[in-house]
Amino acid sequence: ACGTTCTSDPEVIEHAIACDRFSGFSHTERHNLVRDALCEVATRFGVWCTKEPTNFVYSSDVRQRPDVTFNLPKPIVTDVTVVRPVDEAGHAAAMAAKTKINTHLQATAAKDMVFIPFALETFGHLDKCCYELIEAIAKQLPRSLQYRFRFDMLHAVSTALARGRVMALLQSVLPSTGLPGLC
Repeated sequence: ACGTTCTSDPEVIEHAIACDRFSGFSHTERHNLVRDALCEVATRFGVWCTKEPTNFVYSSDVRQRPDVTFNLPKPIVTDVTVVRPVDEAGHAAAMAAKTKINTHLQATAAKDMVFIPFALETFGHLDKCCYELIEAIAKQLPRSLQYRFRFDMLHAVSTALARGRVMALLQSVLPSTGLPGLC
């Protein structure tokens, strides 16, 4: 465990949502909920998606890959990141988006694909790149579907984040006592 002691309900809730050790619901599971929500909505609108594509070459020796390729006439690639907010709302997501751009832009550009990160915070703040990705995909759909696509995509992402927070809270209850406690 991480050793954090929570003394109030708000502390327990905030810690349970952010700490993998406290709840057993990992950041990877939360990430995958968002990634899968993006793919499910895109697929409903006729956009074929490739999860975890491996066709990119990176200059570093570290094994890397983006999360989704949206196979459109002009393919769009994204890498999802869900980060814990730090200072003011949005700052952590903006920094994470910059990191994703530095990591993936060169590799995706070499394949003549557009890279747009998808960086958001656990409590729901979406960085501007999220809206850019949704808009870029929407513009490649028939005009009659664009509004509904934007709405459905934002709804699905918000629901995935909320589901992740609920799962973290539900799994933070200690099985032996039924009470939240020491991490």
